Amino acid sequence: MSTVTCKEIHIGTPEHEQELALRGRVLRGELGRPPVPEIFPWDDQSRRYVALADDAVIACLLVHPREGLSKVFQMAVEPHWRGKGVGPKLMKFVLDEERKKGATGFFLHARHYVVHYYAGMGFEPVGDPFEEIGIPHQRMELRFLSEPTRSNG
Repeated sequence: MSTVTCKEIHIGTPEHEQELALRGRVLRGELGRPPVPEIFPWDDQSRRYVALADDAVIACLLVHPREGLSKVFQMAVEPHWRGKGVGPKLMKFVLDEERKKGATGFFLHARHYVVHYYAGMGFEPVGDPFEEIGIPHQRMELRFLSEPTRSNG
């Protein structure tokens, strides 16, 4: 099996193009929708993280920094990489990186069938389930208990 590495990427890079394609295939295509990525108004102000194997993007997620809890969104893992620890590895990398940048916690909207997945990474359900894009979702939060260690960069 290939070595998996995680890193932050930027708009306009080859990895960004792969991230967009993955988001479209997984987050929309698997729902029977056109496999093009959904672009949000805050998309270009968000930080992008990917997991790579053999220079190919195999997982991605975005973080939109906000006062209070930052939003984690658009997490996607290539189907043939699921169940191999890639998603949790990427999430741990992101949580560590964002904490160094001063994040105090995160929230996300989990599709109902992956609530247990995010719970396994420390996120807790908050409030009642709701519908988003025609699918039941659950708001989940992860809050850090102590002050983050800030980077000097």
